[in-house]
Amino acid sequence: MKKPLLLHNPRCRKSREAIEFLNSNKIDFKTLLYMKDGLDKYTIEKIIQKLKINPLELIRTQEKIWKENYRSRTLNQDDVLNILVEYPNLIKRPIFITKTEAIIAIPADEILKIY
Repeated sequence: MKKPLLLHNPRCRKSREAIEFLNSNKIDFKTLLYMKDGLDKYTIEKIIQKLKINPLELIRTQEKIWKENYRSRTLNQDDVLNILVEYPNLIKRPIFITKTEAIIAIPADEILKIY
């Protein structure tokens, strides 16, 4: 089986808690540093499908860039995907991804719902 993947931002406390949870539960996984490596539109779309959410639900709406530039606009799915490609810091994290499912791991033990 392919290792599960954690979309991780080392500067995020919740993301670091997910790493700690995975390690303490001896769950073998890979890490994707999406802020450094970036994500393309196709990948974000696949993650949203696995999460079974609307693209807007993946947005960190309290971020300054969102409030100042996008909050009051009407956006379609393509617009949202393009924004997330350009501003990956707007993506809620951490996201734990298996072959068939994904979950926003807040709190970290949410991971157990799909692993």
